[in-house]
Amino acid sequence: MPESYFKDLLEDQNSHIFIAKNDELVVGFAIISIEHSPSFPSLVRRKYGYIHDFGVRKALQKQGVGGLLFTGCKEWAKARGATSIELNVWEFNANAIAFYEHLGMKGISRKMSMNI
Repeated sequence: MPESYFKDLLEDQNSHIFIAKNDELVVGFAIISIEHSPSFPSLVRRKYGYIHDFGVRKALQKQGVGGLLFTGCKEWAKARGATSIELNVWEFNANAIAFYEHLGMKGISRKMSMNI
């Protein structure tokens, strides 16, 4: 990602970057923003937190770092009036899916594709 991407996030009041550190070593991060549902008559208007990116160093997974980052995201979004948290996760990433399900997340849609 270009540096301007992170600079824009840091300046945007509706976005936040969480960093988990062990001494001076970055061991995890989460990027979240406040989003609104589209203004379609068939949709209920809502405000939600969207986690754009999330990661924990492999050697430190299953030690609580991800849970702390996720809790930070949840609290940050709730304080800004969000009623839910959303994210996308790749189907092949079984470990991430299990992690998010363990935290109480559930699937709400599925994007599908086919090579032609």
